[in-house]
Amino acid sequence: RRSSLMNVHAVMGLATSPLAKRASQDMLFIVRHTSRRVISNEEDVKEQALAAQPRIQFAAFEEMPITQQIALVSTVSVLIGVHGQALAGYVLHLPADTRSTACVEIVPAQDRVSHAWSTIVPGLSNAAGVRYFGFVAAHSPGCYIDYLRQINCTAQTNPELCNSMVRKGLRSFQAKSVLYCNVTVNTALLLNVIDKAALATAVPALNNSDTGGVRH
Repeated sequence: RRSSLMNVHAVMGLATSPLAKRASQDMLFIVRHTSRRVISNEEDVKEQALAAQPRIQFAAFEEMPITQQIALVSTVSVLIGVHGQALAGYVLHLPADTRSTACVEIVPAQDRVSHAWSTIVPGLSNAAGVRYFGFVAAHSPGCYIDYLRQINCTAQTNPELCNSMVRKGLRSFQAKSVLYCNVTVNTALLLNVIDKAALATAVPALNNSDTGGVRH
């Protein structure tokens, strides 16, 4: 964490991060302007989140150089976003060595076919001393795995057979995984989780087991 930030400062020609004086309880919400795992009701989430938590800043990392991404994460206490590389890569750069920090991961609703990735961010958060809060979001309309389940499983009473049929349907195209779906967020419930993360970072750091691993 420290060496990466030193390299970032060197590349940017800075002695310290230009964002280092930001309030220690600031929160960074990473949004995705790509083709998958996009929050379909992003504008509603932004509007309500900013009204409830003025300290939240929104950023689309694909529109920023990597040095700026790391510099930004290194100054905040709460990192929020949909499961992906932005969380898995940058939860380690939260300043957990100097203040209480938290990660709020918006997790696409899982299934027995696509779930192996679900422990990545909780595990990294725990290793880095970051409080972890998981929030499960529904798939937006058009998620292909939902379509597969509907056409293959509605008439089946055997769960194992059902999952086997869906799994066979997934072999041809990886894009049929839930990780290729967009999500629709219940904003009120998400804000409740963000409030908990804000509260958790407003007090001295405790053992991760006290509040980590929360799923909603």
